[in-house]
Amino acid sequence: MSNFNSGSQEVIDERKLSAENPVAKIKALSMEKRATNKLRMDVHLYDKNMRDIESYQIG
Repeated sequence: MSNFNSGSQEVIDERKLSAENPVAKIKALSMEKRATNKLRMDVHLYDKNMRDIESYQIG
């Protein structure tokens, strides 16, 4: 879990630097987008698995 916390801290630090370094801002936004997409996929797979389990129990 400590890796996740340090990763989110890096994003915040890069945002502070973004005023003088636009590359850091782009990198931080890219990291956030990847994390959001991964979370969205995890939720999608969870929903799909739950539907599969429910249909198996009913059928």
